[in-house]
Amino acid sequence: MGRAKTCVRLAAGPQWLMPSIVQVTVHPSQFPENVQQALLNSLRVRQVNHKFLYDSLKQAQKWLALHEAYSPARTDPDCAETYENAFATAARKMADTPVHVIGLGCGGGQKDARLLQLFKQEGTRLSYAPCDVSLALVLVALQRANAVLADGACFPLVCDLAEADDCARLQQEAIQYHHRYICLFQLEDYAGVIRDTARNVEVFKFVNQYAESDELAWSLEQFCPQLLMMQTRAKGMLALREEKHKEAVEAIEAGLEGIRIFYRQHSRLDLLEQSGEIHSLEAWLQEIQAKRPLSERERLEHALDEAVRREDYEKAAQVRDALRNLKASQ
Repeated sequence: MGRAKTCVRLAAGPQWLMPSIVQVTVHPSQFPENVQQALLNSLRVRQVNHKFLYDSLKQAQKWLALHEAYSPARTDPDCAETYENAFATAARKMADTPVHVIGLGCGGGQKDARLLQLFKQEGTRLSYAPCDVSLALVLVALQRANAVLADGACFPLVCDLAEADDCARLQQEAIQYHHRYICLFQLEDYAGVIRDTARNVEVFKFVNQYAESDELAWSLEQFCPQLLMMQTRAKGMLALREEKHKEAVEAIEAGLEGIRIFYRQHSRLDLLEQSGEIHSLEAWLQEIQAKRPLSERERLEHALDEAVRREDYEKAAQVRDALRNLKASQ
């Protein structure tokens, strides 16, 4: 299923700091048939799904009033100061970079609006996507953001993150990229391989951060070592193509360390010991080091050893003098 665009007409009046019609994207998790199924499941287990606590405008207003009265972010000065300091630091460090803020569970959007305000003070180019299971809450957050942002910079989304199946879709898309960079490697388009593998690395990081369970995250992340190996091979081949053997060696060593770190972070030392990706890169590294062109100094040292072995002392003296001159020039 795809996403749906919904146009919401708002009551006219000075309290609305946005156009009278707003376009909102609705994720399939909040399509009517899925909401109905969630309601039936709640009734079956006799436990109210969180989304029905603020489904209507009236419920959302009550929820916001409760939040205003009891949330530490509103009542605890230390908590509020923590948010303020974190937001201010982020705004300073990212001032020169375009920023797209995503409010996951945006609620009324108070914290999001404050973060956007601090970014704006730094001159940052901004966009914002308030995301919540409640249309009413998304609109409230959008209203606050529109007091800060330029027109057209907000992209409201109604979505039940707990029910979204986008992790599986991301996995399918990542597999498509996987097949493409394998083909690109065979075609010796190493820059394309690096581009596509870098894209999948970012997908893995995103899934690791937002997947609802470690098992779900691992279903995608388990392919990371193979991805890092292909990325490393592409970087190494690009360096070798330009006869930069030192850079090739450094790229392979960095790739090997990246794979080892991945296994350690996931406490999979058993896989580290038997990793085919590590064994493959180690063998390639040895091959490159064996075929590495000799430097001028190494070439003269080998020539000196050969002259001494053949007892050609006149030649040895000439090579020795050349070696001394080279060392002096360095």
